[in-house]
Amino acid sequence: MPTNEKLFIKGREGPDLGLIRERLPVLEDAMRKFASGEFGRAEYKGVSGGFGTYAQKDPEKHMVRLRLAGGRLTADALSLIVKAVEEHGSDLVHFTTCQTVQVHNLPAEGALALVRDALDAGIVTFGGGGDFPRNVTASPLSGIDPGEAFDVRPFALAAERYLLGVAPHANLPRKLKVAFSNGTDDVQAKTRDLGFVARPDGTFDVYAAGGLGNSGGRHGALVAEGLDPMYAVYCVEAMVDVFSEHGDRESRARARTRFMRDSMGEDGFVAAFKEALSEAQSRGGLGVDSKPSLGTGSGPEGGWPMTQRDGLYAMRHRPVGGGPAVADLPRYLAVLEGNPGSEIRLGTDRTVYFVNLPKGAADSVAATLGDAATTPFRGSVACVGGTVCQVGRADSRGMLLALLESGVEDGLAEGALPMIRISGCGSSCASHQLAPMGFRGATAKGPDGRVPGYEVHYRVGDSLAELAGTIPETAMAAFVREVGQAASPDRFEDWIKANEKTFLEIVGRHSTG
Repeated sequence: MPTNEKLFIKGREGPDLGLIRERLPVLEDAMRKFASGEFGRAEYKGVSGGFGTYAQKDPEKHMVRLRLAGGRLTADALSLIVKAVEEHGSDLVHFTTCQTVQVHNLPAEGALALVRDALDAGIVTFGGGGDFPRNVTASPLSGIDPGEAFDVRPFALAAERYLLGVAPHANLPRKLKVAFSNGTDDVQAKTRDLGFVARPDGTFDVYAAGGLGNSGGRHGALVAEGLDPMYAVYCVEAMVDVFSEHGDRESRARARTRFMRDSMGEDGFVAAFKEALSEAQSRGGLGVDSKPSLGTGSGPEGGWPMTQRDGLYAMRHRPVGGGPAVADLPRYLAVLEGNPGSEIRLGTDRTVYFVNLPKGAADSVAATLGDAATTPFRGSVACVGGTVCQVGRADSRGMLLALLESGVEDGLAEGALPMIRISGCGSSCASHQLAPMGFRGATAKGPDGRVPGYEVHYRVGDSLAELAGTIPETAMAAFVREVGQAASPDRFEDWIKANEKTFLEIVGRHSTG
């Protein structure tokens, strides 16, 4: 157990929203000091990140990140976002690969108002940034997909509540990412710090100490097989305990679970986790009283709208470029307000799912919104990029929009270019290592020195992506076009399996290192 045991046990009761609200003057004071120059960027970020808000590249503009466990976006939550956009002139709302919503380009007073309004509505921004656990993710269609193993939402919500409760008191990793897969969509579960994958028999396989980042990506170690779901939160506590005892908090760069696994060795880490899990179970008090609701094992037929397990319908909407147009948000809200009980679920690939709709409403969404991204490539995603993010290296969002507007896909068979992921830096916010083809902001050799460019990563099968080369930004459109021409008429994912050498030759023709 952590040395501050009493505080830790208190935190197990869940988040203290009153305490968070009482601390808002701390954020307000930090904003004032940052605006006056009394606080630098690093000092301000050290305070603001814990409240889920950051200053952007332009210090007069701020971002607020709303935690939405499992990507669940209700009418109440969406109305807060629409209000912030309309009242404070935000022109950029970003759906993240951790199923949160970021509202950008807010003035300081607008950011503070959104943090306060969200808390008043029971929506927590606390821990949305800084050295805190990230939003707990879950398969977006969990609970309604007939083909799922079982509904993982109750366990994801319990884990989110636990982490928000212990975060102020326990010795946690710098970021702790937890994911729950319902068996049909792994929501990157095996590459998270802690990932739960539902099995058809109503149990979880649990993976620990995976991750993505500057040091490359890796799958987690299998630490439990056939775990009774009631013990899911005990696994979260076990990870907290193992990191408290063995994790490195002296170096921010290594204060992640995957580096602890390296230092302990695979066998040592797994053994320590299992011991900590046993001890957590013996303490008790964290069981989730929810019997898994098993799926049928076979999904619906007929595509979208999809018939849910309860007879209602779900409709998928994939925004072009992986992000919502601000002008579409009131349209999203109108759907939810016009259909009580409906909600939006956000996917880790930034797909928007409208769920719990009557058939007529689902058909209406299909007609008015539909799959705007009509091909996998048009549904590609990017982080907000270096023009917005204060630590971003490359304009990843701008690069994606430029590729989409350049016509590189014209005349190609659908799927010849896959959905790509573009991260602006090594933080891997777009999870480029999990894409069939992904890019990461870097520099490349130019005729007169280093120039903006992108590392090219590619993935064959279920492996994590490998680095193939670095291409100047100015050559990206020509490179992507040539890849699509080579793969067409096949799907890229099928073509690369038999043509990896050809792909690497194409990279080589455009790469300057």
